[in-house]
Amino acid sequence: MIGSRFFGSKGSSSASSSAEEEEEDDTTATVLRVCVTEADIALHVPTTDVAVEGTDRVLSLRGSDIDVKLESNTTGRQETALSLVLLDAEFADRTNPTAPNRILARTTPLSLTGNHLPVLNLRFSSLTHPQSGLKETGIKVVLSSSTFFLHQNFSWAKDLALFAKTPEGVFEDVVPSEVTRIGVSLVDCSLHAKSPTLGGAIVLVIGTLEGKADTESGAEKRGAEVGLGSVAVLAVDDLATTTELYGGHRTSAEAYQVCDLFQNKIRG
Repeated sequence: MIGSRFFGSKGSSSASSSAEEEEEDDTTATVLRVCVTEADIALHVPTTDVAVEGTDRVLSLRGSDIDVKLESNTTGRQETALSLVLLDAEFADRTNPTAPNRILARTTPLSLTGNHLPVLNLRFSSLTHPQSGLKETGIKVVLSSSTFFLHQNFSWAKDLALFAKTPEGVFEDVVPSEVTRIGVSLVDCSLHAKSPTLGGAIVLVIGTLEGKADTESGAEKRGAEVGLGSVAVLAVDDLATTTELYGGHRTSAEAYQVCDLFQNKIRG
């Protein structure tokens, strides 16, 4: 979609098109939808980590019930929107197949009885106001019921950033947005920070978090708003208790506590 109407502006259309064709194109609605039941992607990334020098870093992305939708002019406006919904997903570093490191995954497994929210709900939109010609970009991310595993080694993030860096000149013809609206929401998400020397971890469970920021090109000041609902901090002395959590709980904090009590009861 690089260089297309998704990133371009009205002025990037062909000059040979007549006024009638342009007017008809403005009122034409387009919807393209793709649904994927399961996907397993292995990304081989060149690495700068001396610990795995000589081999590529293998980043694994697994997802299920994936819904991708591309919409154009569905609301009667010159707006193109791309939405992505993932019901379940796991992102892991599998460079060492015997000891893979999970980076992001669903906190509790899916079940047939629970009303599960999608792990990821992403929407990217590009809108051009017909009167003023102002281009507005919107990015909205909702992350639910997932856990980010914080490890001591963050070299995978550096390798992924270098791999995803766009070549020079790719976005030269893209008209920049005058206004960018960013919204981030976290619903029942956890941060699992493993101790570098001990066999324990600290788990930070965020009930709800809402953040938004509007940026304008050329503005001297930029602000952001953040709202935090409930937060729970748990100390785990045995990582084996958090290896596999069970569903059927109202919150992730309750799932961590019940799993810890269950494991202690078995050992007792």
